[in-house]
Amino acid sequence: MRSVVQSGSQLRIDFSHYDRRISLDQAERERIASVAANGDTLHIRTSDPLLRLLRPLKDCLKLTGAEQSQHSCLREVVVEMYNRQTAFWAWQEDAWGAVYNRCAATSTANTLQHIMAMAAILCNIDLAELRNRDRKVLRRYALSVKVFGREPVDASLDLVKNELKKLGYSGYFHRQFRFTLCELFLANRTPHARNLGANCLEELRARPVPNCMKQATYMISHALVSLGVMAAPLSPYTKVPRKRLLDEHHSLNEEWFSWCKRWLDTSTLRLTSKHSHFYRLLVAGRWLNATHPSITRPDQWSRQLAAEYIATVSRMKVGQFIDDPRQTSANRPLSPSSKFAHIQALRCFFSDAMTWDWMPPQFDPRRTFQCPRSISALRVPKPRIIAEDIWAKLLWAGLNLTYEDMPQSRRQNTKRHPLELFRALSLVWLFGGLRSDEIRRLRVGCVKWNSTKQMKAEDQSVCLLEVPANKTGGPYTKPVHRAVGEAIEEWERIRPTTKAVIDEKTGELADLLFVYRGRPLGKYIINHTVIPVLCRKAGVPERDARGSITSHRARSTIATQLYNAKQPMSLFALKEWLGHQRLESTQWYAKVTPDKLTEAYLDARYFERNVAVVQVLLDRAAIENGAAAQGETYKYVHLGHGYCANPYWAQCVHRMACQRCEFYVPGDSAKAQAFEADAHNLKLLEQIPVTETERKALEGDRKALQKLIGPVIGSR
Repeated sequence: MRSVVQSGSQLRIDFSHYDRRISLDQAERERIASVAANGDTLHIRTSDPLLRLLRPLKDCLKLTGAEQSQHSCLREVVVEMYNRQTAFWAWQEDAWGAVYNRCAATSTANTLQHIMAMAAILCNIDLAELRNRDRKVLRRYALSVKVFGREPVDASLDLVKNELKKLGYSGYFHRQFRFTLCELFLANRTPHARNLGANCLEELRARPVPNCMKQATYMISHALVSLGVMAAPLSPYTKVPRKRLLDEHHSLNEEWFSWCKRWLDTSTLRLTSKHSHFYRLLVAGRWLNATHPSITRPDQWSRQLAAEYIATVSRMKVGQFIDDPRQTSANRPLSPSSKFAHIQALRCFFSDAMTWDWMPPQFDPRRTFQCPRSISALRVPKPRIIAEDIWAKLLWAGLNLTYEDMPQSRRQNTKRHPLELFRALSLVWLFGGLRSDEIRRLRVGCVKWNSTKQMKAEDQSVCLLEVPANKTGGPYTKPVHRAVGEAIEEWERIRPTTKAVIDEKTGELADLLFVYRGRPLGKYIINHTVIPVLCRKAGVPERDARGSITSHRARSTIATQLYNAKQPMSLFALKEWLGHQRLESTQWYAKVTPDKLTEAYLDARYFERNVAVVQVLLDRAAIENGAAAQGETYKYVHLGHGYCANPYWAQCVHRMACQRCEFYVPGDSAKAQAFEADAHNLKLLEQIPVTETERKALEGDRKALQKLIGPVIGSR
């Protein structure tokens, strides 16, 4: 194809010195026929009839550096002129392609590049199809140097490279970057990066080039924006996904699938929620196709059919009704949360369909598709907290990260991220208690410091972190350790200046904090990069008894530690700190530890509140001489202020008002003094149950004391 951009390479040759007639005279025809038949050597002589045609060809080959392969290149061009009976000045892609194909079997890649360079310089032809077809000529940099010259090509490469370094792409200039930029030079017939634009990059993405080159256009677009060539960078290139096995829906009725697809295109839920509901609706459709093939529409459902499906979900196995050969049905039931999600998907689907007047309101979806109590009762909060010893080691690792701990780039011997960025990201995860998307969407300037005059000395160890809107509410501010604020400000000092990007959650333009190489950090950077580095630094495994250490487990761990501290956060304060709208959500994160529960149980003094320990004195002499057997008193309960001689004192209803009782022995009497002085007496401790009224009396409740004394006074 001919490029719409005028050639900049043609300035390397002054075409005014050449005879550019397309037709051939008789002498030229005879000479061309002789070369094609006998393979004559082509030298520039004044008497040679092909002098006007050979001179520009030889000048072009000399310009591209073809010293050793001139004869083969010139001969193939002359043969093609014999076949077409026209001069090469009027050739199109097919003619130069024929020359290329004849040389491809016997010539080297260098010779083939000279032929392509001649086509570009002399006829302004871009043989992109040949470059992408033949791997021998994939050296696009060498071809660009032959076509445009080394100086302008290197200058443009350095210009773009320097702009990318300012954006944080230092040490990331792999071959795809050079190849992509050189391909843009060749396709647009210019070696100057400032002559490129968004349309050039979009055209390259539309061509059958390798995906790595299409992905590199995103990086190059940021450099062109920084140079002022483009107004906004391109969106990241994503590969065209293969047709998903779930989308083929072989075992699914087409009409039911169309209803589900219509709901997917209409629903305003979050993208992840929509897709999870959509694939669970397909599971319901496969169940219908297997058990009720005549039911293909949602308006054919009844309460009885809904009850039958809920019963099926309660017994469903993992992988059942999944049209994917990669997933086989396992001999274990679905988790309670998965069963709840299947029922919730249908409740949402039918509620929306009735609200949007897609079907008449036949039943109440909220009651018909209500999760059974047998399933909802099993959905209890089970926060997967990280053990305290492992968490302490991870905190130490995050606070002591060094350059050697950073992950290495797979393409070059360089670090993948700056240390300041990685350290700030790690400390926000370790101390912030944020969701992974909240971490990635933090804004520049999100750290706020309170005035020192307004803060106590112990409060100066914290700063305020402004968190963007989350999945349940708007933005909020929370206190975090000052190490987080210091790490973020250290990253902000060296952070490359970038354009504002669209927040994936709110849709607004935002200057995101964690932006590197012109784009926000990836969705899985914490799970796949940060956590493995911290685990290696701390010397702990990436899995524990509760599964893999993931980004969300830090949120549960921090919430549980704050809830079980010596001076714990209240559940309401913890709700605000986590950014929850409902208190029920906080209960899924905060869990009372066994140690805290044991301490609270001991502080409650449950046993002591219900059982009292009294001192009992036994008269040993009365027992030994047999007086106790004849009814003599031998057991005395020590009351502090005296003794009680009633052997059934534990069952006495008036035992708190003993001074007026006939069994009472005052402590200052001679008899009581004799009891205490007798060395033969046995002293025991006896446990007795305490009633609620007595416990209140012991704790100083005057009304309870009067209640105990009253009946005794009245009886006297």
